[in-house]
Amino acid sequence: MIDHNEHKRDIIYYTLKDKCNKYALANETVDDFKAAYSNATKYQIDPSSIANFSEPIYSPTYPNMTYAEAYKQDCLLLYTNFDDSTYYAAGLCVYFGVVMLLGTIFNFLTKVGFIQKLNHPIINKIRSYITIPTMFPKGRNAQPMGGLKVFTGLFPDRVDSLICLGFTIVHIVFWAIPNYHGASANIQWKDSDSQVRQLLGNETGILAFAEVTLLVLFAGRNNILTFITGFKYTSFIHFHKLVSRFMILDAIIHSVCFTILDRAYWSAEIAEEWFACGIAATTIAVTLSWLLHFWPCAGIT
Repeated sequence: MIDHNEHKRDIIYYTLKDKCNKYALANETVDDFKAAYSNATKYQIDPSSIANFSEPIYSPTYPNMTYAEAYKQDCLLLYTNFDDSTYYAAGLCVYFGVVMLLGTIFNFLTKVGFIQKLNHPIINKIRSYITIPTMFPKGRNAQPMGGLKVFTGLFPDRVDSLICLGFTIVHIVFWAIPNYHGASANIQWKDSDSQVRQLLGNETGILAFAEVTLLVLFAGRNNILTFITGFKYTSFIHFHKLVSRFMILDAIIHSVCFTILDRAYWSAEIAEEWFACGIAATTIAVTLSWLLHFWPCAGIT
C-alpha cells in the first residue's frame, strides 16, 4: 500500500533540494533532508503543551496549521493572479496576431484574384457595409475637427473600427473576469480593499507591459505588416493609438493602486529605484499622451 504522507514528504525533499542548491548555493541531498526531518521529529513537542509563547522554544514544533493554511490560501490567490494576468497579456497580443493572420490570408487571396471573383450578394453586402465604407455614413478618412480647423483627425474605415471595438471588448473582459475578491484570510493584506488594490494593480501593470510590445510593432511607417496584411498605414496608426490609450490607462490604474497601497511607506518606497522609475514612466506616458492629443497642431489621430 502506498504511504501518501511519505510520498508528499518525498516531493518536499526534492523541492527543497532543488531550491536550496539553486538559490542558497548549497549542496544538500535528499538524504540530508530526510535525516534532518527524522532528527526533528524525535524531539518535537505539541504546541498545545507550550504554556508561554513569549519565551524561547528550544525544541522543534510544528506551526499553527490554521494560520499556515490561511497564508497558503492568500499566496495561492496572489500567484494565481500573476499567472492569469500573464495569460491575459498574452491574449491581447494573440488578438492582434489573429487579426494580422486573417488580414494576411485576405490579402493573399486578393493578390491571386480569388476575392475579385466572388460576386455573391452576401459577399457584396460585406464589402459595401464592412470592408469598404468609412466609420460614419458619407464620411471621409481624414477631415478637420473643430471650428478653427486646427486639430485634424483620421476617421477609420469600418473594418478598422470593428477591429478596434473587438480589442476594446477583449480588454474590458480581461479587466472584469479576474477574481479580485477571491477567498482570503487577509493575512497577506490588512483588509479586502488592500487585496483588490494589489491584485488589480498587478494585473494592469502586466497588461501595460504587454501593450508596449504592440505599440512598438504598430508605430513604424515602414512596417512589414503593411505589405503582408494589406492594411493601410493609417490602420496601424489607429491600432497604435488605441493600444496606447489602454496602456496609459492600465499604467495609471497600476500606479494609483500601489500608491494607495503603499501610502503608509511612501517616503521609504520613493527612495527605491523601481518605485521611482514607475512614477517617472507613468508621468512621462501621460504627458506625451496629453501633448499628442491636445497640443495645437499636434495632429490628433
